[in-house]
Amino acid sequence: MGTVFEPKIVAFLCNWCSYAGADLAGSTRREYPPNVFVIRVPCSGRVGPEQVLRAFLRGADGVLVAGCHPGDCHYLKGNLAAERRVKSLYWLIDLLNIDRRRFRLEWISASEGAKFASVAREFTKDVRGLGPSNIRLSEADYQTALRMASWMEALDAVSESVERGEEPPCKGVVFSQAFRLSVPYRSQVPAAQSWIVADPSLCVGCRICEAVCSLKHEGEVNPALARLRIVNESTGPLARIKCLQDVCRQCKGADCVAACPTGALHVDPVTGARVIDGNLCIGCRNCEEACQWKMISYAPAKNVCFKCDLCGGDPACVDACPAGALKLVVTERSATDDAVRMAG
Repeated sequence: MGTVFEPKIVAFLCNWCSYAGADLAGSTRREYPPNVFVIRVPCSGRVGPEQVLRAFLRGADGVLVAGCHPGDCHYLKGNLAAERRVKSLYWLIDLLNIDRRRFRLEWISASEGAKFASVAREFTKDVRGLGPSNIRLSEADYQTALRMASWMEALDAVSESVERGEEPPCKGVVFSQAFRLSVPYRSQVPAAQSWIVADPSLCVGCRICEAVCSLKHEGEVNPALARLRIVNESTGPLARIKCLQDVCRQCKGADCVAACPTGALHVDPVTGARVIDGNLCIGCRNCEEACQWKMISYAPAKNVCFKCDLCGGDPACVDACPAGALKLVVTERSATDDAVRMAG
């Protein structure tokens, strides 16, 4: 008979609560598998992507991060930072083909020795069922993955500063590096099946498109809330107004989707449009920073971002344009076409 696989579980435990909970489990003789190797950390918020990635690449079959319950953190918001990091780390785990069930976040207080033992038993059982992780990377890929993890951690810190209303001087560098390194992830975002094309030579400047767009989405005629913009190209008294294709290009790669920390910005399964779920948007404006075309706007009154969603496949602006300057293109494109559109 072959040997039974026993997984190696690395557990990063917060010093103040989860580690004390594990200690209580031992002192009260609560049994849990010896597969769990405990690493005590000052706070769960100090466990970054690099530590988790190193654990997996050094042979761990599962990684557990445990901290204080929300509201009980000795460092006020350390556990909330850990929760956000875990969410932002999933894309890297997916990229490395690591099953998400191998990575887990738990809240365990100092008095919950029984819970720690239960979580350890359950997690070990789940990982045992998944088998060995067998993650293999070349040295070059390993170093690239570590750089990606470091930049994603920096992106997390900058995003928190932006949410607090601060303006970190390193914001531009961090965003550009994080998105450049996330190209492998962004290449997995499916291409849009449709998008809107604007012809500046046909636009008469009536701005009906802005009116119907804001009316459909916001219930009021307000060009500031429209998902597309008409830009005044000249400055003279008889300036000609032209539509400068200021409509979301639904571009391949979708930096905006990669930048969203909550999953509010996602791909519509029908049209392929990149759409924002207002109920999930936290107003961090990461997507606005990420969009190279500046096609995402922010509504301060609602603290949410908004952009063209193609109206579910039947855009009101296209139907309302009296000059035919806006057209909906529906096609199956090749990779070359995508590259051309990304290049502008």
